[in-house]
Amino acid sequence: PHQTFFSTSSTHKRLASPTSSRSRSPQRYFRLRDRFFRSYDQIELGDQYQPHRVANQILIEMDGMSAKENVFIIGAAVGCDIIHPIFFKTGRFDHIIIIPLPDEQSRLTIFKVCLKNSPVAEDVDFDYLVNKTNKFTGSDIKNICLRTGQLAAREFIEKQEQTTTTTTLNQLFKISRCHFDKRSLVHPDEPFYFADICAGPGGFSFGFTLKGKSDFALQKFLASTPETFDPYYDVKDLDGDGDIFKSENIDALQNYVNKCTMHNGVHIVMADGRFSVEGQENIQEILSKQLYLCQFLTALSILRLGDHFVCKSFHVFTPFSVGFVYLMYRTFNQISIHKLVTSRLANSERYIICKGLREDIRDIVRSYMYEINVLQNKCNANSEDNDVQSIVPMHILKGNKNFYEYVRDSNNQLSEHQIRNLRKIRAFVSNATLRDN
Repeated sequence: PHQTFFSTSSTHKRLASPTSSRSRSPQRYFRLRDRFFRSYDQIELGDQYQPHRVANQILIEMDGMSAKENVFIIGAAVGCDIIHPIFFKTGRFDHIIIIPLPDEQSRLTIFKVCLKNSPVAEDVDFDYLVNKTNKFTGSDIKNICLRTGQLAAREFIEKQEQTTTTTTLNQLFKISRCHFDKRSLVHPDEPFYFADICAGPGGFSFGFTLKGKSDFALQKFLASTPETFDPYYDVKDLDGDGDIFKSENIDALQNYVNKCTMHNGVHIVMADGRFSVEGQENIQEILSKQLYLCQFLTALSILRLGDHFVCKSFHVFTPFSVGFVYLMYRTFNQISIHKLVTSRLANSERYIICKGLREDIRDIVRSYMYEINVLQNKCNANSEDNDVQSIVPMHILKGNKNFYEYVRDSNNQLSEHQIRNLRKIRAFVSNATLRDN
């Protein structure tokens, strides 16, 4: 059947003129999402909320239909308890069909349908999967199959990068039982802890940022309820300034996170700090180096073992910047310098992604970066021109061939990408009729 999803501000107007559409199509099916039927008592308060206007118009149209018209309206909801009884009056939704969670045979069928076009290894036990997915919905099982396929594909790519022999896809790319046994880093009985550093006005779980213009704007917090977000500034808590350069503030945040997470730390840290460098864009990396240092230091202070850190940066050319990336390379199992597809093409912005915090070296690196920040603050306080220029000797950076070539190639590729798009902008400014093919 044809499905119409109502999501624009003119939905109620389109519903208000069904006569012409009925004449064109003898049978029309409308699938309605449950959000249009919730809290109907509030509809009387006005038309400011779009679903209320749509719900009103639905009721008008349903009451105006006769038995001679072949129009079918089907509503789908998570549960009937969220729908106001007014929608179940005679002549409206007369029949209720309850679709239960899939039973064992249904779950087996869903698994086989979702994996029918995927290379599945012989060790995959479908009976085992069915037993482990009791009370799962069809979409839950579909997501499991998608995730395991992604894990298998990632392993295949990594093996291809490490081998010089030519292999076919079917020789390496197999979804095996081990992919289904992968466990989430988040325990099922605990919250998911996410820390945002220098990232106002957004934030999740814990937030640490400057007061003033850079402060968090909880009234604009849309990712979840503001109650799930805990802003923190420094040793003075809400009365602090949120300056991440101060060592005592980093220590205070670490103690606070440990207290709230039973000394486990957070699952993911995101650092998105920056400040205006207008007129000095060419030396943005140099001006921002202590900010990058402190963001990495703070992440090592509050992140739990085995989990991940993402930090936004710009250029990675100076020995100082390459040095702290090298320290992350030694502290995490994997790192990647990545340009997002949503990032401005002509911008030097990039993200340093660090996966799997290691236990054996974390405390050593954290202590070293802590000392560097203390030294940098002394240089700032004394207005010294010769501050900390590098944190890892150049012979060590060049001595690790894989790391050195990766950073060099990454810089070259991202720079070429940026130059190409800057040239496009210049061309478009000169001739506005041009089109990018």
